[in-house]
Amino acid sequence: MPEELWEKMARFLEQEAEAYADLVTLGKKKQEALLKGAISDLDKVVRAEQVLIGRTGRIEEKRWKLQQEVSSIVNKPASEINIGDMISMSQSPHRELLFSSRDSIRNSIEQIRGLNDVNSELINQSLAYVNFMLNALTSRMKGAYDQEGEVIQKASGIVDKKA
Repeated sequence: MPEELWEKMARFLEQEAEAYADLVTLGKKKQEALLKGAISDLDKVVRAEQVLIGRTGRIEEKRWKLQQEVSSIVNKPASEINIGDMISMSQSPHRELLFSSRDSIRNSIEQIRGLNDVNSELINQSLAYVNFMLNALTSRMKGAYDQEGEVIQKASGIVDKKA
């Protein structure tokens, strides 16, 4: 296989690994913003993630084109070739670079999954709290009672649902 092909593949996978590592960092920042309830910080992190995901997609497209080149050389459909196959086809020093990039991407993806699970739970807890507070503020109270259990006032919720 052409040396240039493996150099490009190693470079694209390194860039992809760096992008995934950056997504891990942003996931941690997102978690901090969720814990603090810092909506403006959360917005900034989400915007940065969108930019990074777009960049990762462009890198992936270039890597896919190279994978198609590899597939034409080895007479195997590109969809059936994975990074493990490419590692076994490559030679040093590209083999080591491909291997380390693959491991880095795998590690980052696992970290992202874990962060996303925790962040989803934090969001769900926040939504449950908001719903609880909204229901508490908008529900109709039956009345308040004194120490003897007698109704002392009839009241409605703080927020009018019809407003």
